[in-house]
Amino acid sequence: MLRYLSLWIFAATAIGLTISAKVPICNGLRYSGALIKCGTEKAFYSYGFDLSVSINPKNSTFPNQLRITNFESWSIDPLSIYHAAPLIFPFNQISNQCSSINGTCLLDFPNGATQMLYPLMVNGTIVNYGSNAIIFINNGNIFDGYYGGLLDPIAGKRLGWDDPYCPVKHQQSAICTNFYYIHVPEENYGSCMNFKSVTKITDSARNTTVSLNAEYLVTLTGFNVTVTNFTSSIPGSSYIYGPNIHYWQGAGGNTTNPAQSFPLQFGGQNYQIEWTLDANLPGYYGYGKVITGELIRRNGIFYKDDSIPYTVSDPCFKLTYAIPYYNNVTVETEFCCTLFASN
Repeated sequence: MLRYLSLWIFAATAIGLTISAKVPICNGLRYSGALIKCGTEKAFYSYGFDLSVSINPKNSTFPNQLRITNFESWSIDPLSIYHAAPLIFPFNQISNQCSSINGTCLLDFPNGATQMLYPLMVNGTIVNYGSNAIIFINNGNIFDGYYGGLLDPIAGKRLGWDDPYCPVKHQQSAICTNFYYIHVPEENYGSCMNFKSVTKITDSARNTTVSLNAEYLVTLTGFNVTVTNFTSSIPGSSYIYGPNIHYWQGAGGNTTNPAQSFPLQFGGQNYQIEWTLDANLPGYYGYGKVITGELIRRNGIFYKDDSIPYTVSDPCFKLTYAIPYYNNVTVETEFCCTLFASN
C-alpha cells in the first residue's frame, strides 16, 4: 500500500498536478437569543432566525444579498413585550432595516462588518437589543468580524457570548449552519514576506482625491505595517487605517504627519483580513470602511478571492468599486506581494 502511495505522489509530481484541500466556506448563520431579568433569573423573551448570504457578481457596490427567514419568538407577556420593528443590520451608520417584522427579508449589503439590532417593545419603550456577534460579510461569505477568524461549521464555532450585565442578561449566539466547499491549492508557492498597497479615492461630485500607500512586513505572529504616504486634495485631512477586526481600531495620521507604523498580532494561523481605510476630511464628511486589500491565510499560505494564492505570476489583489452610500465616489486599489521567500 505504501509503495502505491509513493508511486501516486511521484506520478502527480511528474505530470504537474496540484494537490488541493477541500475547505468549508460559511454563508449562513442561525441567530438565537434569550433575555433574562436579573433577580428572577427567568427569561422574559427569546428569539431565533436564519441569515443567509448570496453573492451578486454584477453589483460591485452591494455584492451581497442578505436573506433573513424562519423567525421564531416567545414572550412571557405578548401584549407588553413583543417584536416592535424589523431587524436592523447597520453598516457605517446606515441602518439597513428589513421592510417587515416576520416576513422574508432581503437586503442588498456591501462588503463590510455588521452587528444585528433586535427592536423589542418592553412595557411601552422600544429597546434595540444588539448582538455582540460581529460578522464580516464579503462577496457571499461570512467570517468573524471581531477576531478575523474563519468560521468552521464542522467544529460548530459560536460567534457571540452571553452578556451577563444587569438589569437584563442577553444570552445569545450565532452559529454557522450553511456552508459550501471550495478547493484550495496546498502547494507552497513560496510564502510572501512583504506586501504593498496603493489606494486612490476619487470623489467626482466634490472634485476631491485621497490616496494612501502602505507596506506590510510579515512576521511570525502577524504583521508590521507602515503607512508610507497619505495625501488629499483637501488640506487638513486625516485617516484611520488597519484591519477590519473589531477589537483593534487602527492607527491614525494626517496629511501633515502621514507616516505611521504599528504591529499587528493574530492569535491563530487561519484568518481573513480586509484592510480598511477611514478618511476624514474637513467639513464634517469623509469616506468610511474603504477596502484597500485582502489577505486570507490558510495553513500558512496567503490567498485572495477565496482560493487564489498570491504567487510570483499573480501577486496582486486588485479592486475597483463605488463606495456604498456615497454619490459618485470610486475606489481603485492594488494590494500586492512584493517579496516571496523563494526569491
